[in-house]
Amino acid sequence: MTLGRDGTPGSPGADGEDGSPGLEGPPGMPGQKGSPGNTTVGQPGAPGTRGAPGLDGAPGNSSQSGSVYTRWGKTTCYGDAVLLYRGK
Repeated sequence: MTLGRDGTPGSPGADGEDGSPGLEGPPGMPGQKGSPGNTTVGQPGAPGTRGAPGLDGAPGNSSQSGSVYTRWGKTTCYGDAVLLYRGK
């Protein structure tokens, strides 16, 4: 059998189908350290304006003042003392 001479090359064929995805590769090397951030702290600001005065409180009763004494185990008051609470 004798072989003939090679023919002229033909035109390129159509592209083939995409293949299936490959496996995930290994993680890359760590990146370089970034430059330091701005750590400058500004000066405190000026004080704000003074607010409006608050409302007046309820008037007190200035005629009653004094101390509170607890007489444990007693049921009566002495002198000008006034009984405020009697427990059971």
